[in-house]
Amino acid sequence: MSGRSQSLVWRTVAWLFLLGYLLINLIPVGWLIDTSIKTDADAVAFPPVVFPAQLTLSAFDLALNQFQILANIRNSLIITGGTTVCCALLGVVAAYGFSRFAFPGRQFLIVLVIATRMVAPIAMVIPFLVLARDLELFNSKMILVIANTALNLPFVIWMMKGFFDSIPTELDEAARIDGCSHLEALWRVVLPVALPGLAATMILVFVFTWNEFLFAWALTSNLAAEPLTVALKDFIGEQVTSWPLFSAAGVLAMIPAVVFAAIFQRYIVAGLGAGGVKG
Repeated sequence: MSGRSQSLVWRTVAWLFLLGYLLINLIPVGWLIDTSIKTDADAVAFPPVVFPAQLTLSAFDLALNQFQILANIRNSLIITGGTTVCCALLGVVAAYGFSRFAFPGRQFLIVLVIATRMVAPIAMVIPFLVLARDLELFNSKMILVIANTALNLPFVIWMMKGFFDSIPTELDEAARIDGCSHLEALWRVVLPVALPGLAATMILVFVFTWNEFLFAWALTSNLAAEPLTVALKDFIGEQVTSWPLFSAAGVLAMIPAVVFAAIFQRYIVAGLGAGGVKG
């Protein structure tokens, strides 16, 4: 077999593998969407009904009107947006400092940043409960922004440090010669070059925060600040669960994150590839 034929075979095998992997990951999503437009009887029928004879959007109507899921979506968007902005502002400056300045204890602090990311989130619930009580922030969106920022900031610092390390220091020096301060050099020269990496990192922070459940469940108790992940548990009944209703809520929960990732997905591969070279 010639080298060209071998290459074609391996490419075909790779594409088939990726196609199979994609299908395996899409099956749960497809089943969720399929269940959301079924009747309650079709949703629990055995054998399972894949293509129901009667399609209905009543589950979406209940989720939007009776359960007021739009309020939870709004809370999630505020919490996720606030966390993403805080992580961007704090993480970029900290990562730039670690990347560009040599100071005593630098390596120890970098290791400490990584170590804080390794702490199990459940171990931090009690401290945040005490913080929320002392600051009178329990059942507020602010405490969730603080908690999620604490969870994701080490990840942002580590990722952005890798991006900044891959950018030549000569750019900073040229900006300094032209009269820029360190922050001006970061904002005007270095950050525009690292923008794909920043976008990729912020997309991941958005997804992590959007899917966070533990702190949201522990620190909120009503609709005033309850995000979508916590609200979804209310769709599970003690005696009976309407699976079309639960699936409809799940579909609505996916839409903002999917749209956000779809808009900026081109930055994920480019950004992670650019920043993963140096550490």
